[in-house]
Amino acid sequence: LPKEETLQRMIAFVGETEPDLEFGYRTLLLVSVSGETLLAMKQDKGELFTYQMQERDADMSMLIPGTEMHVLCTTDTVLYVEETSPSAFSLEAVWIKGNEGQELTIKYGEKEFALANYDAEYHGYEDIADIVIKDGGIASVSVYTDKVNARLLSIRNQRIELEEVGTFPYSDQIQVYKLFGEYEPYTLSDLKIGYAFTDFVFNDKKEIVAALVS
Repeated sequence: LPKEETLQRMIAFVGETEPDLEFGYRTLLLVSVSGETLLAMKQDKGELFTYQMQERDADMSMLIPGTEMHVLCTTDTVLYVEETSPSAFSLEAVWIKGNEGQELTIKYGEKEFALANYDAEYHGYEDIADIVIKDGGIASVSVYTDKVNARLLSIRNQRIELEEVGTFPYSDQIQVYKLFGEYEPYTLSDLKIGYAFTDFVFNDKKEIVAALVS
């Protein structure tokens, strides 16, 4: 059967057999690939999602970090790749957990993954940074250097109050990283009011972009 007819039959079959299943065409920005498991960001969204590649005819060699994909998918499965194109996009306030020279281990939200490092000027680790993903890996690393340790007094009205430091807005995509024990995702609700075991990281606008809990 022609591919278009096959797709229409597949869409109809899924709609009939699983009417409650959410699926449709979506644009994804590919962050990481491991076998048939894809880590991708929905366009214009900061959160990462895991997808399983179900299309057996897909050319996996075209699916590298830094690829924009227009796909037919469910919430966790790619059924068909309609189009791919090279892209460049950034992840803001990632935690660079490790640096093996040509590969960086990244924490971002609930995910931990490794990417090739093409930024020859970056040799650090355990940094909060913005990374640009392009052509199969990390094209550039921009490290945040403005960081303070302070007692947390309050979180309200999109602002964080720090003892003897001040009250500051936090970014919409603020990241909270737990730096001890087994990795698990943290959010603002995990920060403890009245304690001073957290470092707060600022951007140039004096917005808090990350909190490091140690």
